Parts: sequence; structure tokens; C-alpha cells
Amino acid sequence: MDTPRQVIEEILNLAVWAPSGDNCQPWRFEATDNKINIFNVPHKDQALYNFRQSGSLVAHGALVENILIIIFWLDIHVNSFVIIPRAVNGLDLQAIL
Repeated sequence: MDTPRQVIEEILNLAVWAPSGDNCQPWRFEATDNKINIFNVPHKDQALYNFRQSGSLVAHGALVENILIIIFWLDIHVNSFVIIPRAVNGLDLQAIL
């Protein structure tokens, strides 16, 4: 049986296939044994069309959708999924598995 860390790595390896503008993937992950934190990284997407990080927020939405599809496919129970808006970076996400 996979360890929680291996499951999280599998989720993230599949989740990063989410589309983003210019394929810039404007996110950063921090993972523990049962938690994934996803942070917006504004300097990764400086395209003209990313006005006020709106393009990055759409990309994060695609990333979250990928994660939800993957955890459903892997039959993983999620205790919580929290979206925390922040003025500086625009968005932080947390999934507790």
C-alpha cells in the first residue's frame, strides 16, 4: 500500500498537467503527510493577459479541478479543501487528505 507521501506525490505529478497561460504553471506546492498547500507565484506569469493575476486564478482553478478529479479517481477521502484569498499573492489553497 502506498504511503500518504507517495499518494500526495502521485496527485501532484498528475495535477500539474492543468493548463495555464503560456504553460507557466504559476503555483508552488508544500506537502506534508496529509496536506497539500498550493501557493500562487505571481512572478511566474507576467503575460499581458494576466491582468491583476486573473489568468493565474483561472490556471489555479484548472489545477484544483485536476486535483479533485484525481482524488475521485484514486478513491481518496478529502477532509477539507480551503481557498484562502490573499491580497499579496492573490490566492492560497489547502487540501487536507
